[in-house]
Amino acid sequence: MVSPDDNAMTSDDTSRQDATVETSTFACSAERWGSTTVVSMRGEFDLAAVEPFERLADAALASGCDHMVVDLSELHFIDSSGMRALLRLQARAGDRARLELVPGPPAVQRVFELVGLTAALPFRT
Repeated sequence: MVSPDDNAMTSDDTSRQDATVETSTFACSAERWGSTTVVSMRGEFDLAAVEPFERLADAALASGCDHMVVDLSELHFIDSSGMRALLRLQARAGDRARLELVPGPPAVQRVFELVGLTAALPFRT
């Protein structure tokens, strides 16, 4: 799992597990670090996984996080509904929170490249 930037942490920041959702092919968890929330996904981000992901992400935004990191590094599949969910999250975050995506493995990143979303979404470099 990815942690937020060291610069985003202070000595008063504590980590706590906010929520976890798991199905037979997908797992998603949100962990709060100060004003940063890290949403980690594992497995297949498809139509069946969109609703649980959006619930977790929306709860994090509603809690007032200033920075949301979405970790795609443990996904092994993403389809158009998963990509659309990330685009909707970017729109919902708007000016409320800075969104940052941790790239997925090569097969997942290739899908973003093929549809031209690597420049449209805020991937960590």
